[in-house]
Amino acid sequence: MTTEPTSKDKQITIEVPEDRVAEFYAFYGRFLAGPSRRRGHGRGHRCGPHGRTTDEVAADAAATGTETQTA
Repeated sequence: MTTEPTSKDKQITIEVPEDRVAEFYAFYGRFLAGPSRRRGHGRGHRCGPHGRTTDEVAADAAATGTETQTA
């Protein structure tokens, strides 16, 4: 898909290490595609704590009476 640039378009050039070009294109493709709407992710996910230590998670679980899973 090729589009003609408009007056609001701006060309940007960046340098990417040769061994990471494929990774860059994969990232850029995901960026252009927009947010993913994977099944089940809109209703709270259970992939683990983000930015919290295991002790903090365990303390919260003990306070709420829930179990935690460790990797």
